[in-house]
Amino acid sequence: MAAKLFHSKKGKVRLKLAGSSYNDIPNPVTWTVGPTLETAETTAMSSSNTAKTRVAGFKDWTGSVEVLADADTAPLVSIAEGKNYHVQFWQDAGTAGNGIFHGWAVCTGVSGTCPAPDTVKYVYNFACSGVADSDALDDNGLQYATSSPDV
Repeated sequence: MAAKLFHSKKGKVRLKLAGSSYNDIPNPVTWTVGPTLETAETTAMSSSNTAKTRVAGFKDWTGSVEVLADADTAPLVSIAEGKNYHVQFWQDAGTAGNGIFHGWAVCTGVSGTCPAPDTVKYVYNFACSGVADSDALDDNGLQYATSSPDV
């Protein structure tokens, strides 16, 4: 099934390594999460219900966040390619209850460009690592919450 893209321009992104505490990624401009969805048949034949039923689940996902920083400073959060992070993509930075996508992901790339004088735009890319949390929706660990999911 095709991927559905979720994004935010007023959200926030938090991440942590296993066993550490969360850090906000400062000055996010936008973030995206692209889960690939699949369905599974859950039909249970009975005399009262003969229709096929299906449930949707996340198969895989990728995410990215764009951050603006001053050209004289390094990225404000140390994010290394190849490391496994628990990442939270908040749809609204100031309001819990508006939705938070979160799960374990490997950082697959960090890049920086200069869109304007004295400004650097960093792009951090993440891909599902397949490490599931205890309350994960599926084996790939992508979850959706309406309050802060401190894993």
